[in-house]
Amino acid sequence: MDIEIIMYNMSCFCEWQKGISNRNYQVFKKLANHPKVKRIIAVDFLPFTVKRAARNWLENIAYSPMIGETGKIEKKYKGLTSQMIKISGYKAEVYVFSTINSIISYKLVSKTLNKFINKIYYKAPLKTKRVIWSYFPMTVDYFENIDSDLTVFDAVDNWIYHESFGNYRYTLRKNYKTIAKKSDLIFTVSKELVDFFQKIGAKDNVKWISNGVELKRFKNAKPLTSKELPLNIKHPIVGYIGTIQDRFRVNLVKYLAKKNPDKSFLIVGPVWAGVNIEKIKILPNVYLIGRVPYNKACRYIKSFDVGIIPHKNDRFVKYTNSLKILEYLACSKPVVTTPGSGVERFSEIVEIKEKKQEFNKALNKILKPDYMNKQIYQDALAQHNWKYKADKMLDVIFKKLS
Repeated sequence: MDIEIIMYNMSCFCEWQKGISNRNYQVFKKLANHPKVKRIIAVDFLPFTVKRAARNWLENIAYSPMIGETGKIEKKYKGLTSQMIKISGYKAEVYVFSTINSIISYKLVSKTLNKFINKIYYKAPLKTKRVIWSYFPMTVDYFENIDSDLTVFDAVDNWIYHESFGNYRYTLRKNYKTIAKKSDLIFTVSKELVDFFQKIGAKDNVKWISNGVELKRFKNAKPLTSKELPLNIKHPIVGYIGTIQDRFRVNLVKYLAKKNPDKSFLIVGPVWAGVNIEKIKILPNVYLIGRVPYNKACRYIKSFDVGIIPHKNDRFVKYTNSLKILEYLACSKPVVTTPGSGVERFSEIVEIKEKKQEFNKALNKILKPDYMNKQIYQDALAQHNWKYKADKMLDVIFKKLS
C-alpha cells in the first residue's frame, strides 16, 4: 500500500530552508524519502493575522522561496493570493502550497487547495491512500472539505498555553475538541498530551511518540574554529541553543554567569520581544549570538563544554518534549536542565535541578573530567533518531489504513 500526504505545517517551507528546524520538518524530510510515500503536498503555515499574511505573501508568493540543498523549483501554479510549487530532490513528489486566504476563511483555503490538487491529479494521477497530517490546530476545516482516507494530528505542544496564541485560546480549545473526536490518529510528544486529548474526547487512537534527533549529523559535527567563535571567548563554555522566549529563565542564567566568572556563557538563538535579555547582555562572560542556521547548530553545540536548559516549569513546558536535550546528548555533551516534560527519561545521565543553587553545583560537578563516560550518551539515544520515529508513525498509519 502506498500513500500520499497533505501536511498542514506549523512553519513555512522557506523558513525550514533558512535554518529553522522542528519536529514537523524532521518528520516531513523522512516521509518525503520513504518508499511508500509517493506524494506530499506541504501546506505552509496559514496566517491568521494581517501582519503574518503580509510576511507570507512577500516570502512565499511574491518571490520564489529560497531552495537550499533539497533541489529546484520545477513547476508553479500561481494566483494573486496563493501559489503551489513542485520541488525536486526527494524520492516522493513534493509540492508546497502557500496562501494568505486563511485571513478571509479556512473554507476558502480548502477550496483553493482542492483546485490545485485537481490540477496535479489531471497531470499526474496516483493510486494511493490519502492521509491528511496536521501540525496546525488553528483550523479543522479539512475534516469537512478535503477528501481523505485517514486524518492524523501530530501534537508538538499545547498551543492553548503558548504566549503567542493568548488571543486565540477559545478557538484552540474548540478545535482541539474537534481534533480529539474526529481524528483517526493523534500522535503526541508527551504523555501529558495523551491525557489532554483523552480528557476531551479521544479514545485509544492517541499514541505517544517522543521527539528524535539526527544522530549522525550531531555526532559527527566538527566544533567551530577559534575564528568562528566570538572574539576572546574562553573555555569552559556553558552553552544554550534555542529561541529565547518567555520560558527562558533569564535570572537563572544571570545568577550562573555571576557565580562563574571563569566560564563563558554562549547563548545561541533569536530573542523574542518582551524578554529582558539586557540583564545578561551586559555581563562580560555572556555572549549572545542570535539565530544560526540549522546545519551550523550542531557545530555550536560541539563547541560547548556543557549544555544547559534553563526553562520555567510552567503549563506550556508541561506539554512539550525537549529537542535540545537530545541534540546535546547526540553531541556527547553533559547536560544540566530544569525539570520539564520528557527529561526524566534521561535522569540517570543528566542533572535535573530546579533551584539556582543546586543548578550551579551540578554545573560545576559535570565539568569535572571524570564525570561520566560520554559513550553512555550515545547508547541512550539508540531509539531516538528521527528515522526510527517516522517509521514508527508510518507503521501505526498503515495498520490503521489496513
